[in-house]
Amino acid sequence: MLAPRLPPTWLGLCPGPTRTHPALLAVEAYLGRADVAESLAEGERRGLYPREILDALWALGVRDLFGAAASAPHLGALAALLARHDGSLAITVLVNALALLPVWLCGTPEQRARVLARIHAGARASLLLTEWDHGSDLLANRLRATPTAGGYRLDGDKHVINGGIEHDLLVVLARTREGTPDASALEATGDFSVFVLDRRAGITPLPRYATLPARAADISGVRFSGALASTDERLGAEGDGFSIVQQTLTLSRGGVSALASGAATRALELATTHADTRILYGAPIARLGPVAAHCARARALDLAAAALSVKQALLVGAIGQGAAYYTACAKLAGTALGEDAVTEARMVLSGRALVAGPAERLVRDVLLYGVFDGTSHVMASQVHARLGQALADAAADLGPLAAALATGATCPPIVTCGRKHARPLVQ
Repeated sequence: MLAPRLPPTWLGLCPGPTRTHPALLAVEAYLGRADVAESLAEGERRGLYPREILDALWALGVRDLFGAAASAPHLGALAALLARHDGSLAITVLVNALALLPVWLCGTPEQRARVLARIHAGARASLLLTEWDHGSDLLANRLRATPTAGGYRLDGDKHVINGGIEHDLLVVLARTREGTPDASALEATGDFSVFVLDRRAGITPLPRYATLPARAADISGVRFSGALASTDERLGAEGDGFSIVQQTLTLSRGGVSALASGAATRALELATTHADTRILYGAPIARLGPVAAHCARARALDLAAAALSVKQALLVGAIGQGAAYYTACAKLAGTALGEDAVTEARMVLSGRALVAGPAERLVRDVLLYGVFDGTSHVMASQVHARLGQALADAAADLGPLAAALATGATCPPIVTCGRKHARPLVQ
């Protein structure tokens, strides 16, 4: 029998009506069904993309959470809820929010309307940033969008893409200007543009990667071989691409902490359920001091991960890009807290965490959150840079933090927040 699922701690800490949003309630009820849980487990065992479950989630209203009106707390709640149930499903769903952020932030009204219509029709989106040889160094990317009459010709590969085979809308970072060897990093940022494209001739999916975490997710690649894009499919001006991506990741990386928070809640649930029901010499192992200590630490880590993640979501709602320090901290520390919570659960479950099943999946999946949307090393450097920048401003106004925590129920859409360029805030 499957263990009952706890409400994610993230939802319990988030103020206001976020936790009672109809789509979130519908998703929680749907994922709580035994047949859905078994389908997800089977998909994980066999590496099957969860197409039918995604279609059901879209019909339940998840697609509406990806529109321009979605707030950071709503997306964080969705991330925590999904990650508590299944890591592959969580990243497969949330990549849509990530991929669509550039469209909502920088697209024209016509572009936004076109993309929204596609999402409502059931399309799913992917963000194509990384190339195998360059990893996090986006300024070294080589995929080229060469200007042509009326548009561009795209040539090159993107690798380790979430949805590279299955997803329909591709938001692509491409080089529109050849860099010069002696150019500074600042100058190089103008070499790139972002395009939003439907699949078409000249766009070919590359094989899936065999991954340790999220085995049912479509982690693959995309090859562009003379694919044509019109000027109307470019977001913003030519050369704005790197800036658009940076604005997007500033907002989205905090959401990764919500995924880690959901995993921490599931780890606590598995640990405490096992400790209360596993009998050793006539008594539950929860009575053993070391086991009780592991459970207590897992509970504290779950709470800390959720608190950190909720705080950054509310600050994004208050000051948008000015919350960059907090989103980086949440990504760095929140994912580490999630990993630690899973480790505590693994110690309680002992050998059962090494056999294919819910705990084993959690042990693998939680490792992903500290890597994507910026590795822990990149986040540590971001925290260092943002902290120094903020503390240099002795007159910084710390009022927005208190306001954000007090009025979380009224967070505006994440897109509205993302267009705010307040000075960095640290408190």
